[in-house]
Amino acid sequence: MWRKFFLSTVGLFFILCSTAAAINFFVDPYNIFQSARSIGFNFFTDVAQNHERLFKSIALIERRPSIVVLGNSKADFAIDPKIFGADSYNASVRNMQPLEMLAFARAAIRVNPNLERLIVAVDYEMFAYDKESMPGFDPDQLSTDHITVENLFRTLLSSDALDASISTVAFNRFFQRDFQSYEPDGKFSEPALYELFTLENSFTHNSNEMRDWAPPEPSILEQKFDAFRELVELCRDNGVELTTMILPVHRYHFECYPPTEYRRWQKKLTALTPVDDYVSIYMNDYTIDDKNFWDAAHIKAAAFEDYICARFQ
Repeated sequence: MWRKFFLSTVGLFFILCSTAAAINFFVDPYNIFQSARSIGFNFFTDVAQNHERLFKSIALIERRPSIVVLGNSKADFAIDPKIFGADSYNASVRNMQPLEMLAFARAAIRVNPNLERLIVAVDYEMFAYDKESMPGFDPDQLSTDHITVENLFRTLLSSDALDASISTVAFNRFFQRDFQSYEPDGKFSEPALYELFTLENSFTHNSNEMRDWAPPEPSILEQKFDAFRELVELCRDNGVELTTMILPVHRYHFECYPPTEYRRWQKKLTALTPVDDYVSIYMNDYTIDDKNFWDAAHIKAAAFEDYICARFQ
């Protein structure tokens, strides 16, 4: 009797786990398995927006692009990597920190010894924001050529993944989205950005928050510069062309930067590597024209390409 009960329990547990894994695989709420997408079922994966660090790590390893874009939300929203070449991928994630950027750069070079170019978009916030990494950052995933056992469990068998799958299906059944959160090359999609900033409904929200930031601890700031210095040396030692840029922001956002600290950061950054400092031309017309920005901190891709990237064509 007890043996039959035990086998029945194990069998039921196996069925439940298999069912959950199948649902999570076919719905693929985190954009991990590149499962088929169907409108009204799983076409729009809103929860993937909070799991960029996971799915972009895996995509970077699997795609092995020859050109990689790294940065925070400014680059995630504005840079279509195709302007730099067909075999390119935007591995930027929101609130990316220098240590994360270094880990992504190491992975890009490790999986593709023929990596040609690294496009790095940095900004003052990346160094002034007092965090070493954000939730979801998994350096172990970036050091292997396959999805780790931990992440496989997290995306197939966890209750969080099942909740995400159910949420994804419910969202798509109700809203019938015909666009995806991300383009195949990693960039946050334009329709998803329009929806995101329509819901946020505040042009100066991100900028106003900066006014209350305290300067970072000197030791933390130095750690961030050490990580960026190591990234510069990594590219040089491996023959990878490095392009470092500061993306333009709206004049309102620029005026939220503390002038003395910003100039000190700028000087220290340019001492490490040449920088295309587009924010220094903030008085140009496009930096005071709201229509060129999603909000004061984030330039739109069209404006970025029109005004900044002509020299890369």
